[in-house]
Amino acid sequence: MLTFELKKKLKKSGFIHKTPTLSNLIRACGNGFWGLERWKNKRWYAFGSTKKEGCHEVDCKGNSPEETIALLYLKLQKKNNASKEANRRRCQ
Repeated sequence: MLTFELKKKLKKSGFIHKTPTLSNLIRACGNGFWGLERWKNKRWYAFGSTKKEGCHEVDCKGNSPEETIALLYLKLQKKNNASKEANRRRCQ
């Protein structure tokens, strides 16, 4: 279950689905999503990258699969936006 605050952050970041289901969230992460695991302490761990190769560079922990992937999506968006901004500055 996602909190109202997390749903607001998703909407603000450009998440286009009205209902943030697990499959919609994973699809929105695209190739940035690498995996989701449940740990023995019943917490969830998701990891991914904005790079095509190499080690994962983004990870998140949460209380549910949906919350964890939503957090991963937001981190991936932030990292992608920062890269785009850096490239834009170099081109000017």
